Amino acid sequence: MVDDNETNRKIVHEQVISWGMKNGQAEDGQSALEVLHQAAERGEPYDLAILDTQMPEMDGLQLARLIKADPAISSTRLIMLSSIGRRGEGEEARQASIEAYLTKPVRQSQLYDALATVMGTPTEEIPVPEEKRLVTRHSLKEIKTRFHARILVAEDNAVNQKVAVKMLERLGYRADVAATGLEAVEALSRIRYGAVLMDVQMPEMDGYEATTEIRQREEGAQGRHTPIIAMTANAMQGDREKALETGMDDYISKPVSSEKLEAVLERWVPEEGVQAAALANGNALPVFEGTGPSLDAVVVESLRDLGGNEMLSELTQLFLDDAGLNLVALKEAVEKHDATSVERVAHTLKGSSGNMGATRTAELSDQLQDAGASGDLAAAPALLERLEVEFEHVRSALNTEIEAG
Repeated sequence: MVDDNETNRKIVHEQVISWGMKNGQAEDGQSALEVLHQAAERGEPYDLAILDTQMPEMDGLQLARLIKADPAISSTRLIMLSSIGRRGEGEEARQASIEAYLTKPVRQSQLYDALATVMGTPTEEIPVPEEKRLVTRHSLKEIKTRFHARILVAEDNAVNQKVAVKMLERLGYRADVAATGLEAVEALSRIRYGAVLMDVQMPEMDGYEATTEIRQREEGAQGRHTPIIAMTANAMQGDREKALETGMDDYISKPVSSEKLEAVLERWVPEEGVQAAALANGNALPVFEGTGPSLDAVVVESLRDLGGNEMLSELTQLFLDDAGLNLVALKEAVEKHDATSVERVAHTLKGSSGNMGATRTAELSDQLQDAGASGDLAAAPALLERLEVEFEHVRSALNTEIEAG
């Protein structure tokens, strides 16, 4: 595992150790090359290297090219993790002989599936494709033989229904359709859905009324909370607030793109195994505040699975210490109008926050990174202030998780 961020290295390290793999770590490209050569000279060459994209002095793509150009270590298979996911980066990765390219935050199950596919280890869930191609989140979903959770599409327009169902199927979800709010309420009384895509304007009972009815019924079912995502063509100011006040969890404007749909569902629909465990324990899914929960419960549970509460506590302390230093560095960079440093530090914080499930911290860091990249820091002070407040929410939420044990 090659990453200049200690929190990120630690998380991936614990994941691969839990899968029975031998693991080594390096904090930069030059150190990684030395580790790979030393292992090869011992007759114990590394089968695989997981590379972070953005690192100082030598980035992940440069490191990949050097590895593949060196006969002594060129047999090492490569997976790249990127927190940017810029256009064309996947193709650059493929040309550099990288076999899998995943954008952060990477779910534990996604990394496992990518490893199984790259190393040619067939499983019941992940058959290895006959033709070699770059492994991505999307290709993993395409080759999986099982589907993810079941999604209810509440939409009265036949064309919109068809488009939504096709998008969901391509993303690996099963989908049912309700043409009215009343049908949606009735469907939820019979079937446990992973989420509902709720059009707000429908005959008989609109999306707001349907959501109110669903929430009232859930009050009588302890631990029951189905994520409801509002869909509206208006995108007018106040629509998001109205949706949240009604009891909806998130908001997506039409026309709905596959990318936006995938992002919102990944935020709210956990993997089936985790979701089933949460429901069995009577736990509700996280309640939406702002643009996402402070802490993603699914990510936290996956980290706890690596080594119990002790491991979660260790990762938390590492993250909080590291993030605290990054916030100090960000404040100094903003005060000095140093856009380059703002971009660099925000990028680092975004990656570690995503890996810890600190959703909104990652989102705010992403906005600061964009501000730094553009050179326009006009909005940076306000973003930094929000980020500092959110960081305290995350600190409290993580400590609560550890105390709950």
